[in-house]
Amino acid sequence: MSSTIDIPENPPLLKKRASAGAEVVDAPGMAAAAGDTEFQGGGETELSAVAVDRPVLIEVTERSPGSERSGRCSRRFLLRLAVGTILAGALAAAAALGLLRPDLSREAAPAGPALAEPSEPADVPAGPPPAPVPPEPTEWAGRIRELERRRSQLRAKADEVRALQAHYRYGVLELAEDAVRLIKIHGIDTFAQAMRHRQLELALHSIRDREAYAAGLAKPLRWLISGSEELLYLQRLVAIDREVLALAEGIDLDGHAERVDAALEGYRPTAEKLAMGTEEAPPALDLLFKRLVDQARQMALPATDNADAAIAEEVCAGEMTRYSEVAVLRLKAVRCLAESAATELFLNRVQDLPATAAQKLSEWPGEWLCLNGLKRISPEAARHLFAWPGRWMSLNGLVELPAAASAHLPAWGGRQIELMGLRKVEVVEHLVRWEEAGGKLFVPEEIRRQIDAGRKAARGEEKQG
Repeated sequence: MSSTIDIPENPPLLKKRASAGAEVVDAPGMAAAAGDTEFQGGGETELSAVAVDRPVLIEVTERSPGSERSGRCSRRFLLRLAVGTILAGALAAAAALGLLRPDLSREAAPAGPALAEPSEPADVPAGPPPAPVPPEPTEWAGRIRELERRRSQLRAKADEVRALQAHYRYGVLELAEDAVRLIKIHGIDTFAQAMRHRQLELALHSIRDREAYAAGLAKPLRWLISGSEELLYLQRLVAIDREVLALAEGIDLDGHAERVDAALEGYRPTAEKLAMGTEEAPPALDLLFKRLVDQARQMALPATDNADAAIAEEVCAGEMTRYSEVAVLRLKAVRCLAESAATELFLNRVQDLPATAAQKLSEWPGEWLCLNGLKRISPEAARHLFAWPGRWMSLNGLVELPAAASAHLPAWGGRQIELMGLRKVEVVEHLVRWEEAGGKLFVPEEIRRQIDAGRKAARGEEKQG
C-alpha cells in the first residue's frame, strides 16, 4: 500500500534554492520508488534537502531497508550521548575536587597568599604561657613629673645654700683681713687688748658668727644633695623596670609606687628640713684672736695701705672715680667692684692678685678686664681668672707664664687676650689650643714664632698618625 504526500505547489524556498544552483541531496528516510512521489509545476522532480521554515513530515508505512539501520544509529547515538554526559560529569567533579591535574586547578584558583606546607613541629620544651602584661597605672606619669619637679627644686635649693655658704666664708676672709690690719697697725698682742678695742672686738664676734653659719649650712646642704640623688635613683629605677616589665618577672610596681610616694613626701623642703646644723660648736674668741695674731706677724703693710683702704670705702659707697689708682686689691674692694655695674675695669696698678681676690673678681659680669700691672700669676689665681665670663682681657705685664697657669687658658670662653710682655712660655700648646678654638691672641714676635712652630709640629703629628 502506498500513499502520496502532497507538497505545496512551487514552494518558495525550494524554488529559490534550486534556482540558485544549490546542491541537491536526498533527505534521509525519504527515498521512494519512481512514480511514488510527484512534483507538479515546472517539471522539476528533484528534492532539495534544504532548511525550510517548518519541518517536513514523512509517513512511513512499511519498514524500509534503511529504517533498521536508522534505529540502530539512533540507539547508538543515545548511548554515546549518555556515556558522554556521565564522563563530562565525572571530569567536572574531579576538576572541582582538585583530583585531576592539581596544577591546573591551582592555576584556576584565585590569587591569594601562599600557604606553607605543614612541617613537623620542632621539639620545643613545654612551658606555661607568658603572663599577660598588666595595664600601666595612669598615675605613673604624674609621679614621674613630680619626681623631676621635686629633684629640680632640691637642686635649686642646694645651689642657693652653696652660694650662701660661699658668701659667709668670703665674709670671714674679708673681716679677717680688716682684723689683721688693725692688729698690725695698733700693735695689739693680747686678747685683753683686743677686747678693749671696740672695732676689733666686733670683728672677732662677726668672724665667729659667720664661721658658725657656714659650718651650720653643711647639714641642709647634705640633705639636699642626698635627696636629689635618691630621687634620681628612683626615677631611673622606675624607668628601667617599666621598660622590661613585659620581659622580666618579679617587678613590683606597687612597691615602687609606695617608695616613690614616700620619697616625695620625705624630701619636701620645709623649714625644719633646711634648718642649720649645730653639730660644731663655734670657736672660742681667744683662739680666733690667736690665729689672727699669727697672720699679722707674717704680713707687711704696703706703703699705699691707707690710700687703698680709702679707695675701697669709696668704691663700696658707689664712687668709682679713683678705683683705677688702687695698688693692693683688698677683698672688700674686690667684692664691691664685682657687684658694680661697670663694663670695664682698669686695675693696671695692681701687682699681686691673690686667689681669693681672683675668685671674687671672676664673678664680675663686665666685658673688659685690664690687669697690666701683674708680673706673675699663680696657678690657682689663673684658674679663677680664666673662669671669668667676659670677652677681653689684658695681661701685658706678665713676663712668664708657667705651664700650671696656662693650662687653664684653653677653657676660657673669651674672644681676645693680650700678653705682649711675655718672654717665656713653658707650654706653647695651651696658647695654640685656645687660639685654634677661635680666640685672638696678641703676643710678642718671638712667642708668635714659637706658637707657629708648635702648630706645624702638631699638624705634622696628625698627618703621620
